[in-house]
Amino acid sequence: MHLAVVAAAKHPGTWSPLLGATVLSIGNLDEDLSRRLSENTPIFGSNEDANDASDWLRDSLVASVAVTALAMPSGENTQQHIINKTKGLVIEVAALKVTSLATSGLKDATDRERPNQANNKSFPSGHTSRAFAAAALTSKNLKSLSLDPGTETSIRVGLYSFATATAWARVEANVHYATDVLAGAALGNFLSRFIHNAFLGLEYENQVIIEITPKHSHLELQWRF
Repeated sequence: MHLAVVAAAKHPGTWSPLLGATVLSIGNLDEDLSRRLSENTPIFGSNEDANDASDWLRDSLVASVAVTALAMPSGENTQQHIINKTKGLVIEVAALKVTSLATSGLKDATDRERPNQANNKSFPSGHTSRAFAAAALTSKNLKSLSLDPGTETSIRVGLYSFATATAWARVEANVHYATDVLAGAALGNFLSRFIHNAFLGLEYENQVIIEITPKHSHLELQWRF
């Protein structure tokens, strides 16, 4: 479990957005950048189109989690295949749900007003945390598919391009500041990678093991001393 936390925290998708948010917190950089993007909307053309695009991009990434999870090899016989598929899907859905709950909790705790003054749910961005969580989970799933390195890299670039575009769109839509989306990216990446590593990460000796059979279920914490 400790290794899963460390690996998720050390991943560039966790610490680099936090570093960016820290830099933007200096002076009025955050507010100035966010205002320019929402007024000029250089990518999406309008606040409304940016808002619609952020919904579509986020939902597409969430769908990619389910598609890749179902495509992964999961055992030689039908019973084991169903059990492993169920386990994988449950854990990845749980990772997305935990990300959403953590985001909501931070919104309530920070009480930051949105740039459009709609409410006090600005920090962090829920669209962005969910998008980056989905991108991280799908990226993990790709490692279990029989893809050539070039194809896998191209898909991974596409995933994070979609997640980044989601974050950008939230700022252009005038519903979040740049630091909101950077914090959301870090949160989603950290939580999804931690949960995936802890429950499904075969590369870790210390992990949570879940066994589900038709007759019983079993939860075990493996820890190497």
